[in-house]
Amino acid sequence: MSATKSSLGPVLQSMETREEGQIFDVTQLDQNRFNIWSTIGIQFSVIAAPLAIVSYTTLITGVGGSPFYFWGFLVAAIGQTLVAVSLAELASAYPHTSGQIFWTATLSPRQLAPFLSYFNGAMTTFGWIFAASGNAVFAADFLASFGQLVSDAYEPTSWQIFLLALASIIVALVFNTLLINSLPGLTIFMVGFLNVAALFICITLLAVVQPKASVNTAFIDVVNETGWSSDGLVFFLGLLPGMMTVCLFDTAAHMAEELPHPQRQVPIVMVANAILSALGGLIMVICLIFCTTHPENLLQPLAGMPIIQICWDALPSTAFVIVVCLVYCVMTLNGLVSIITGCSRVIWSFARVGGLPLRNLLSGVSHRFQTPFNAVIASCLACAIFTALCFAPLTVLSGLFGASA
Repeated sequence: MSATKSSLGPVLQSMETREEGQIFDVTQLDQNRFNIWSTIGIQFSVIAAPLAIVSYTTLITGVGGSPFYFWGFLVAAIGQTLVAVSLAELASAYPHTSGQIFWTATLSPRQLAPFLSYFNGAMTTFGWIFAASGNAVFAADFLASFGQLVSDAYEPTSWQIFLLALASIIVALVFNTLLINSLPGLTIFMVGFLNVAALFICITLLAVVQPKASVNTAFIDVVNETGWSSDGLVFFLGLLPGMMTVCLFDTAAHMAEELPHPQRQVPIVMVANAILSALGGLIMVICLIFCTTHPENLLQPLAGMPIIQICWDALPSTAFVIVVCLVYCVMTLNGLVSIITGCSRVIWSFARVGGLPLRNLLSGVSHRFQTPFNAVIASCLACAIFTALCFAPLTVLSGLFGASA
């Protein structure tokens, strides 16, 4: 593809592109900070599929039951992997930190590019902020659940959840600024840790749960208590766990300027992570449909967490559920660190092309850390503001954070 010049309107101003497959801007960041494995670690940490899929078990109680949980996950995971492959092709041709914002501006009709770019950029930015806020609250919830497990007298309040969420955000801020050079090694380690932890939970559940669910109960007997007569319609609700577990493929795209060869490495990370998440999630789903002995208990789970209830029903050991809770505390805190990494790159790249106010401030790069320091601060501040919704009714909180999907 020969060099061309595209007018992208006020959002992505006219820039001279180079050959397809080359990064479009001279990077201001450390282009050798991450490699394929550490970027897989960041993207995998955002979702942590084998462990996160357990959080969605409450969605299948009476909504198709185990069969729709399994088959819905399988269909959704295959579909999402195909989406990842198509986005990987775009990332290979147009490596850019703003990811889908730049792709929209580049590939849209010229007269529609400004509006579509702004719209895509705004939705992407708010989506990442909502994801960070939701993850901060989830991290706080697991930390509070740990307190409930070690002390029967402890009952968390909304303001305590808020303070724990703020503490989690501070941890993410520190890792994305002062400890940024340790982040690649941490993310590589966490891929192994999260998968080993998921394997530990799987093996324990399979070893101790007796009797297990029958094959018919796990794969065939649909439980439709939604009030809708059409099982086919209810099946679509069963797609949600798989779609939420195999997603956020743009994470790798937003790291394009911190990889030495983004046109090759970003697509590999996208597809590899989709496959890793799909396989890891599928193994955990199979384990859960055979080992969830009392699905009705998930409506009011122990310490407010479905995974803790499932583990308690399988093995009523305080030590065991405390270890599981600690694993999830680490998972959510690590996930928040990676989400803030991605969110800050989105804000930085969108501001750099004029898509956000305070362009000069938000598009700045710290020469000391070679990271978009101001964008990291802005991400954490926005995240902290939205975590205040933990004082709101649960429906408001769930609806807003669900928008991140």
